[in-house]
Amino acid sequence: WSQLGSSQEIVTGADGIMNRSVTSGFVDYFYNWDVLTWGVFFNERQTAFGQDGYWQATDYVKAVVTFDPGLAPTPTPSPTPTVPPWYDSGWSYRREISINSSQVPSDLTNLPVLVSLASDADLASDVQDDGDDILFTLGTTKLSHEIETFNGSTGELKAWVNVTDVSSSFDTKIYMYYGNATCGSQQDINGVWDSNFVLVQHLDETSGNHYDSTSYGNDGTVGAGVVQDESGQIDGADDFGGTQDHINVSDSSSLDLSTAGTLEAWINISSYTDFSGVIHKGDLRDWSDEAYSLQFWYSPVGRVTLYVYGTSTQAQLDSNTVLGTGSWHHVVGTWDESGMQICVDGSLDTTGVETTAARNTAGGVNIGSQLDEEYNSAYLNCPFDGSMDEIRISNIARSADWVQTCYNNQNSPATFCIIGGEETP
Repeated sequence: WSQLGSSQEIVTGADGIMNRSVTSGFVDYFYNWDVLTWGVFFNERQTAFGQDGYWQATDYVKAVVTFDPGLAPTPTPSPTPTVPPWYDSGWSYRREISINSSQVPSDLTNLPVLVSLASDADLASDVQDDGDDILFTLGTTKLSHEIETFNGSTGELKAWVNVTDVSSSFDTKIYMYYGNATCGSQQDINGVWDSNFVLVQHLDETSGNHYDSTSYGNDGTVGAGVVQDESGQIDGADDFGGTQDHINVSDSSSLDLSTAGTLEAWINISSYTDFSGVIHKGDLRDWSDEAYSLQFWYSPVGRVTLYVYGTSTQAQLDSNTVLGTGSWHHVVGTWDESGMQICVDGSLDTTGVETTAARNTAGGVNIGSQLDEEYNSAYLNCPFDGSMDEIRISNIARSADWVQTCYNNQNSPATFCIIGGEETP
């Protein structure tokens, strides 16, 4: 080791780490990895670096430390991006889609990612009118996807893609392929939603029943008064008028969530209604078959409530946030053996340690109300007054990072997924 500009000795331990403390501090420093030299200038207290990346010195005006090449740290190189080979010669075009890692708080697996284009001239001219030839890959591995909407005239696209690994450290690159005039549909709808999703209804059907995208087949019967084909957060949505109109999903063992669950929806409140239901398992007016509920409370109005009904106990958690009317909000309630939490618009709103296992009942799931029957003439079936989109139920407690990532993606898909230009082989 060598030093300049000071009469103070540099002292090292057996491992070569300098262990004196600076008393006259740091102004500037320079380093040159080619000659393995660091220069440090001091005029007030500061820490500088040594053999293993850390050392401290005392009362230096100027110090130059020359490393033994065998001891100098080696910088970790950034990964070199590689362009994957073409997936299949039957497809004429592809687009790179870069998932913005700054909007992914932790690494996630099997994340259903929304890819959204309001219009696109290339898709309009190069894709089959029904979108059958659209597919997605990670490298050269084909990913499961579901097309919620494709317009062959304008190129509008709303598609859900199961991205098997999403990084929070670097942008995950996937590819969208298209331009095959003769292939059949490339969709794998059930494969988009991992086995923990037990109900996913996009509410995009313009008439008739609503269909579950998961493998469990928990479809919904649309009741009288529900207005379909409304404008939603993602695509289509349903409007509930607050007068008993709702969607009913028949009971299924897959909807018995027990010790853990997640209820989530995009909602747009028209007016406040006491005890109005968003997602509620239980049909009967005497409440004997209810198991869990994401709903609103009565005071103050606009607070989201998560209820879990056990065989002998019940657990309740109320949001801190009071939701306003006239705009879309993402509301999520989760529970497991460690407690309950509510997220609003991607942020963890509140948590609670109170919890219980939801009882298994024969009641169905109601969307847009609490009950299938009328409770009384004042509260009817506890209906919701407003619009809803993207209803999901899971049999696990999704993490706050998962919820935040989904919100980031669905709230602003254009900044979450950066879609590149058209490429050819």
